Amino acid sequence: MTMRHTKILALALVLPGILFAMNARAFTPEQHAAVISLGELNGVALQCGYTADMRRMKKALVDAVPKVSQLGELFEDATRQGFLDMVQKNLPCPNLAPFHNDVDGAIATLRDTFRQSKP
Repeated sequence: MTMRHTKILALALVLPGILFAMNARAFTPEQHAAVISLGELNGVALQCGYTADMRRMKKALVDAVPKVSQLGELFEDATRQGFLDMVQKNLPCPNLAPFHNDVDGAIATLRDTFRQSKP
């Protein structure tokens, strides 16, 4: 392998990590928290079969958040954690009306957070 090929291979291996780190710093802790909060609620909705709320949350995420894999993964990880918490702790499903209010609040926070503090 030539020196040029070695440099290209090294760059190809390092570049994704650099780009991910740059993306991670591009968003505020408040934005991360808003995505995580919505994801956790999505996990509860998934466990409880609240499909209308799941659709609303995913639509809000798609509409309000930049299309960056880091944020999508953050949402999915939080969804998984919210779901697992419900199952492992054998928690009952929340009443639907208060849950709708929690979802409304999380969606409003998500929209406000991404509208006010652009990366």
